[in-house]
Amino acid sequence: MIYFNNVSKDYHLELNKATKRALDSVNLAIEKNEFVILCGKTGSGKTTIMKLISGEEKPTFGEVKVGDLNISEIGERQIRNLRQRIGFVFQDFKLLPYKTVFENVAFALEANNYKDDFIKKEVFRTLEIVNLEDKADSFPNELSGGEKQRTAIARAIIRKPEIILADEPTGNLDPYNTRDIIKLLLKINLNESTIILSTHNKDIVNNIQKRVITLDKGMILRDEKQGRYVI
Repeated sequence: MIYFNNVSKDYHLELNKATKRALDSVNLAIEKNEFVILCGKTGSGKTTIMKLISGEEKPTFGEVKVGDLNISEIGERQIRNLRQRIGFVFQDFKLLPYKTVFENVAFALEANNYKDDFIKKEVFRTLEIVNLEDKADSFPNELSGGEKQRTAIARAIIRKPEIILADEPTGNLDPYNTRDIIKLLLKINLNESTIILSTHNKDIVNNIQKRVITLDKGMILRDEKQGRYVI
């Protein structure tokens, strides 16, 4: 599903006009329905990989393919279509504070002009998956951290995406809510979404026994089928 062929990514630093290499000659393949963990220190290249998969960035060298799309060659319309196939989950939730849980989740469908009856049905179906049916009318400031992240996950999965990009989704959560969110992502993975999870959390990496790609200074140090946290 996702292929990186000798991919490097450079960023130009305006302050001193230098160039920073965020990824260096990365090769990897992620198959449909895999659960992959990206590990590494801040600045190791984890987020850059996610930005390349979503088309937010394009490689400086090499080739990134998502399905049959070559990220270097596609235009804005194809990038928008690609993002319809991807669900995004962030550390800081990115919920709209003036909208209820129902409205935050519905927003992902409203932007695509679905009918109201369909939206209502799909939102409550999705809230049931994340165990938030009783919070549909609550606003984000009335939710716990774990409930906010489950709302964000509901918003990410309502379009039944092929790929979920979860960038440090437990970074602001306590251990109890962290376990809850990881269990939910594993459940979603069973429903045939490919999950790419970026995390610093050693316990997550060591406990779930999934594929681990460890990055350092933009290069892949390890790629293990049932990996552990080794940095």
